[in-house]
Amino acid sequence: MLFAPDTEVALRSVVNLINSAANGDEQLATEQDLDRFLEAEGFTGSRTRDAAELASVHRLRAELAALWLADESAAVDTVNRLLRQARALPSWSSTISGTGICTPPRRKLRWRTG
Repeated sequence: MLFAPDTEVALRSVVNLINSAANGDEQLATEQDLDRFLEAEGFTGSRTRDAAELASVHRLRAELAALWLADESAAVDTVNRLLRQARALPSWSSTISGTGICTPPRRKLRWRTG
């Protein structure tokens, strides 16, 4: 499957974040570890650089790891919750012929083939 370049970067960062706790090896144990990780990933957003931020990243990492292994229904629910929490506008639907088409909130998209 082909992805847009920005999607590839985001997916690579998700994999790197999930792998930062692979096999019980915690690579983000300190705020300085998180600083190095985000620098390596090219993150340029605002930061608090405190213990609460590190704990938040650990929680997100656990959610993303579960999402990576989830079935479609659970994945859709998790992605929609994460998008709502981030106040992002798109949402995913597994009801459109199981395609995972991105649709605007509160609006049903009818998928037709052929």
